[in-house]
Amino acid sequence: MFWAVRILVAANVVYYITAAFLETFRCTPQKKVWDVFYKGGYCPVNVVVLNLVASIINLISDVAILALPQWVIWRLNMTRAIRAGVSVLFLIGIL
Repeated sequence: MFWAVRILVAANVVYYITAAFLETFRCTPQKKVWDVFYKGGYCPVNVVVLNLVASIINLISDVAILALPQWVIWRLNMTRAIRAGVSVLFLIGIL
């Protein structure tokens, strides 16, 4: 659990730094990013694809954040009913 959480955090940090860099410098010259009427320049990074990748990474991250505690909860030395109740509390938290 310790290393899984660390890897998840590191992966998110690396992705979001990369995504912020790509979003900021996606067009040449940069004026084209915020001025839709600017003539010339080009934008090689497709924003739709960038948003789709961000959505997929967020979904994977959310599922991992939900699944990691479940694995630990079901290994606790408690009755099945109490473990189920704690699991439901974590499942409600995803909403």
